[in-house]
Amino acid sequence: MKIRVLIKEDGFLQGYAIIGGMPDWLEIEVSEEIINDLNENYKKYYLKDSELIKQSEKPNKFYFWDSNLNEWVYNNELEISSLEDELGSLELEKYNKNKEIKELKEQGQTFAAEKLEKEVAELENVYQKKLKRYEELE
Repeated sequence: MKIRVLIKEDGFLQGYAIIGGMPDWLEIEVSEEIINDLNENYKKYYLKDSELIKQSEKPNKFYFWDSNLNEWVYNNELEISSLEDELGSLELEKYNKNKEIKELKEQGQTFAAEKLEKEVAELENVYQKKLKRYEELE
């Protein structure tokens, strides 16, 4: 089936029309499957060699779309920055919980203190995993 498409500068579809469209819109042949998917996902399609290609899913938040390569590209600095923020938050959370544990023990509330100690141990495990990843990236 032929459709007319309007392509943005980054190569992605800005609009499409099965019938009509503007005269300067590019006319291309597409499958019925693409037609069905365009209704919900047209902004995820880009044009390559006069063919509509659906953008793959973003692997994770540390990737950005390179419209010249038509692929997701990993951004090391973004992951490092995110890990720095997460490590700082975990350190603060551990500090606050340890402070609370000390206060609970001084008040004789050992059961509550033990419960918090388990939470701190879990936080420490998460912290160590993130720290290891951070060190791998440095």
